[in-house]
Amino acid sequence: MAKEMGLNPRSLIKNIPSKSEQWKAPVSVWIREMYEKRQEKAFRKKAGKRENHIVKKEGEGK
Repeated sequence: MAKEMGLNPRSLIKNIPSKSEQWKAPVSVWIREMYEKRQEKAFRKKAGKRENHIVKKEGEGK
């Protein structure tokens, strides 16, 4: 997943939580959450384009 999103090993290593950073999620969880957010965003963008395309076609008939 990280490679698909274009993350390099350095960014993954930087995000490993230390003992003083208990608020940080483990890297595997962080990547999974980020991947899901990007997929949702891409899906909404695609759905919006479809709606705009349908609305334009309906407007042409008038």
